[in-house]
Amino acid sequence: LAPKDGTYELTLTEELREVTYFDQARLQVVDHPEGTEIFPNELFKFPPFPEEHTHTLRGALSPTKATGSDGPDWTRELAQIDDVYAEPFTLPPPQFVGLANPWFVELEFDKARVADAHKLRLALTGWFFWSDASANMASARAPGVAFIPPMFQVPDGKGGWKDTGPPVGFPAGKTKTMVIDIAPILDPHDPRIRVF
Repeated sequence: LAPKDGTYELTLTEELREVTYFDQARLQVVDHPEGTEIFPNELFKFPPFPEEHTHTLRGALSPTKATGSDGPDWTRELAQIDDVYAEPFTLPPPQFVGLANPWFVELEFDKARVADAHKLRLALTGWFFWSDASANMASARAPGVAFIPPMFQVPDGKGGWKDTGPPVGFPAGKTKTMVIDIAPILDPHDPRIRVF
């Protein structure tokens, strides 16, 4: 929204390389306490689709440590929303544009702060580069190249890691924040999580 002659102008963009038609648009306004952040339950995922919900966050915790699967420390880059992103991935050949070679970021959080948290939700801010049909067709015909949406892993209590379920979804286009409830999967005694 940008002020224009005392009024505001709302601009809608299409994130895909195609045309979208819609019959209705709705603007929601949220009056929230000072010091809180508001995020819609907006992410792109396969069914079941996310329910309509507005997340209110206060006092978000940055990870005490964030490490890429190939070793780099991304703690500073993930400390705040500032358009500086962790990029621990490498890209496959150009015919697979929009895909990345397998990688993860391991996040570690303060045990005492996690134990005292009223709710545990992970706020992931990023952007998604939409691929196209030619890259999808190329990956479908190439052994070892697959479209794998983001997933979580947590420590299994035996020195290894375990998957926590189906993919969590990904940002629906340009810079977006996904808020995901991790209370059922995060161990407060070992508050680490891997984002694949």
